[in-house]
Amino acid sequence: AGELSQQGDYSPMENMTSAQLAQLLYVAYYGRPADSAGQEFWATQIDAVGTAGVAADFGASAEFTARFGELTNEELVQNLYQQLFGRDGETAGVEYWVNLLDQEEISLAQIAIEIAGGAQGDDVTARDNKVAVAQEFTGLVGEEYTGDDAANSARDFLLTVNAETVVDD
Repeated sequence: AGELSQQGDYSPMENMTSAQLAQLLYVAYYGRPADSAGQEFWATQIDAVGTAGVAADFGASAEFTARFGELTNEELVQNLYQQLFGRDGETAGVEYWVNLLDQEEISLAQIAIEIAGGAQGDDVTARDNKVAVAQEFTGLVGEEYTGDDAANSARDFLLTVNAETVVDD
């Protein structure tokens, strides 16, 4: 349970637990670590309905709409690259995803899963570092992590994490 079955056996995310996948969705969609109650809730939902269903719910959330609802499709796709890897997407890749999004052939939720699951090289390291640091943050702050100010501070902190960040196991 909790595996990203849509990606197949080649996915570097296939061995993530439901809690790690929930944390990944927080990083990809909101650019911040999960709060502990939210992570627990979404991990349970991933077990029940799968990662794709939960990702769609993230994209329809009030938090997502408030922060990103006014962005263009190109800005939304670039935002995924920034929040997952700390960099802009390659022009051809961004154009590919934006075209699919513009044509309504794929949802932003599906794009987020594909971009995260298709990471290679330094992007895998950056993604995994962000998820590991976000998980450490979630575990350390517990129930004290609530509200917009806390989320904005955590988001700013997570922006500093990249492929060069040293993460202790």
